[in-house]
Amino acid sequence: MRARFLFALATLLASTACTVHNGSQAINDQTITSQLKPGTTKAQVKELLGEPLEVRFPTPSSENWIYEAVDVKLSGWLFIPFAAGVTGGGEQDARTLTILFGPDGRVKKLARGQVTVGDRGLIGATN
Repeated sequence: MRARFLFALATLLASTACTVHNGSQAINDQTITSQLKPGTTKAQVKELLGEPLEVRFPTPSSENWIYEAVDVKLSGWLFIPFAAGVTGGGEQDARTLTILFGPDGRVKKLARGQVTVGDRGLIGATN
C-alpha cells in the first residue's frame, strides 16, 4: 500500500511543472514591439517597454538600451530527490532586445537575440 502511495506521489510530482517569468515580458509581445520603428523617440520606447535593464554608450553620440525577458521552465522531476539529475531539471530561455539610438535620440536600429539553455539530465545527455 505504501509503495503505491509513493509511486502515485512521485508520478504526480513528476507531471507538475512551472514557468517563472522575469524581466520585460513586453519584448515578447509582437503588438508592442511592432510599434518600435526607426524614428521612435526615447519617451515612446519607455512608454511601450518601461525602463531598460541596461543603458550603454558605445560612442559619445549614440546610446543603446537593452531589455531582457527570461522564462525558466522547471520540471516536476526537480522535486524528487536525485531524479532531476537523471531526467533533467528544466530549461531557461532568455531573449534580448537592444535598441540603438542615434545622436538625435531616436531609434536607429533594433537588434534581437535569444539563448536557450536546458538541463537534459543523464537521459537526454549526448556526448
